[in-house]
Amino acid sequence: MVASVATFEEKDDLEAGRRPSRASGDARDALVVKQMVGLFLDDKEIKVESGEMERSAWKAYERLGKRMIQSFGANTLVETIGPDDFQRLRKDLQKTHKRLESITTAIAKVKAIFHWAVNHQGYIDRLPRFGSSFKRPSKRDIDRERQESGERVSRSGTVGGRPGLSSAHASNIPASRSASWAVPIFGISMAHPWRQASV
Repeated sequence: MVASVATFEEKDDLEAGRRPSRASGDARDALVVKQMVGLFLDDKEIKVESGEMERSAWKAYERLGKRMIQSFGANTLVETIGPDDFQRLRKDLQKTHKRLESITTAIAKVKAIFHWAVNHQGYIDRLPRFGSSFKRPSKRDIDRERQESGERVSRSGTVGGRPGLSSAHASNIPASRSASWAVPIFGISMAHPWRQASV
């Protein structure tokens, strides 16, 4: 008998460079990525409401959760995620996280979601293998980046994005003037496809 043709979801995985690992058969009730992210955000929403977590911190997790869903695949079984998947996520994160400190923070938050699923909720039995590509940048590399960044600022004489302004002059700027340089960034809420998912 000829093997059945791959499902549309499996074809989506293959075209995106992901390993076909969609829930099927007896494993249909196992935790998938969009469920884990949604349950984590719901849990942290309680912390926001109680004042234990800032809304901005919740939003940061929401943005990362969306990246995880897009990179891993919404219906991919969490227990099947491995080093290759985290390597792909790291590449995606580096498109927008240009500094090592930013990459370090993003990696820590992603790992926190998996630790929450294992240690706090027991949704999965063990942590995945993150692989060498998903290790946090070393402190030495972060310090080197800071030093190189400081040298570039010193050479260009740029402080706070204003060329030719020395740090001594910058310190004398009234608070009302320096505050006017800040540009507010407003987050855009995203739909929560996981709200209807259950574990």
